[in-house]
Amino acid sequence: MFDSTVSNPRAWANVSALLKAARKQETPPRLLQAVVSGCVGPERAAAFFRFLDDHVQPLKAQDILTAYAAHRAMVRSWVKKGKLDLVEGTLLNVEKHLQSSTNFKAVRADANLWKHLGRFLRDLPGDLRARAETFFRDHKYPLPGKPRRSA
Repeated sequence: MFDSTVSNPRAWANVSALLKAARKQETPPRLLQAVVSGCVGPERAAAFFRFLDDHVQPLKAQDILTAYAAHRAMVRSWVKKGKLDLVEGTLLNVEKHLQSSTNFKAVRADANLWKHLGRFLRDLPGDLRARAETFFRDHKYPLPGKPRRSA
């Protein structure tokens, strides 16, 4: 959320104050969306209002690593519907978890966790897959290989 000069903690504090004031003033939704967009940028504002409407959050790293099969259809649906903020948020959660070499080694040592990670990475759209590959390369981690096909 805070990786941009526009979207920083102070900007989100301003959004919080705006939301409180807007409730008291009964501000029209379109005006509120425009003002929030001016605070944090149009992409993050759209994602924020989508979250408020849908109450959908990115998946946690453990959701991906331990039960990706149960969440795969949802991730693919997000990609297909262009809800890339949710996919990116999920990837960020996975990257945060894997930053610790101890966590990475634990995932690498467990065949099921490694398989789930590989499937998730292969389901990412091109730009997010490239970002993930950069993360692995920068941390000197191997990427999960392609699944073997049974003969």
